[in-house]
Amino acid sequence: MIISLTIVIDIWKLNETFKWNWGKSKVNDKKYLHSDLTEQIISAFYLVYRHLGYGFLEKVYENAMLYEMELMGLKVEAQKQIDVIYKDFNVGTYFADLLVDNRVIVELKAQEFLHKEHYHQLTNYLKATEYEVGLLINFGKNPELRRFCYTNGQKQLRRTRLDSLPVSINILEASPSNTGRK
Repeated sequence: MIISLTIVIDIWKLNETFKWNWGKSKVNDKKYLHSDLTEQIISAFYLVYRHLGYGFLEKVYENAMLYEMELMGLKVEAQKQIDVIYKDFNVGTYFADLLVDNRVIVELKAQEFLHKEHYHQLTNYLKATEYEVGLLINFGKNPELRRFCYTNGQKQLRRTRLDSLPVSINILEASPSNTGRK
């Protein structure tokens, strides 16, 4: 059975006057979950990027984002410890770079460009927690931003489907008849 994950990506474009404009979705123009908050976080990202540019360590950008969002009146926690739960059992912890208003996970990168591993990292954070929205932000040569949404309803549906799958293990005994040998 194939289970799909919905990933919503917000697109931002830089015009020649360094003014960031919202790229409208061709599929759906309605607001996304926590869009009011993510818009503020994204604004902070571009303010920090315009001021600091490219080339600092991730921690420098984290501190600048923390400062900028606190100026905006947002509740921000840096390096927030978050438990990863598997079937009601705590299987580990990770530290979110930023957790904003206890609703949005922000994962920061300072790489030349984003890799698929970065996408998987944030997707897994959303899958394993009660948080539904995450932003993957890269302070690279070119600023990059991806918005992910994985609702708790999707998570519950996925768990229900996985729990209903039959689990069986077939062990074949090695014998001449099933190894192709005579």
